[in-house]
Amino acid sequence: MNKLLIALLTISFVTSNFEITAFAEKDNQESEVKQEHQIEFTQKQQDELAVLHKEMLAKKIEIVHKYVEFGAISKEKSAMIVKHMEKHYQKLVENGFQPHHTHHHKRPAE
Repeated sequence: MNKLLIALLTISFVTSNFEITAFAEKDNQESEVKQEHQIEFTQKQQDELAVLHKEMLAKKIEIVHKYVEFGAISKEKSAMIVKHMEKHYQKLVENGFQPHHTHHHKRPAE
């Protein structure tokens, strides 16, 4: 009985140590990735990105209006969607078109 208890405690200690190490490595990798993407775009680059994002926004709004035309969504819902997309574009402008990914993904099964 004591041997089983010692074995279980040893296994739980070893696995928890591996998890702590894995979390520390993940945090280091994330901070390296964040530092890697923190560049300042020149005004010319921001202007180019602005043109592309405006075109994309216009197409997305056009798609939303088509859904209204086809009866898939209401005008009220489309107004909310368009407002959200325009708000997102304004955030991009405010942040100098820096990509910002804060998705909360599930951790992959190991």
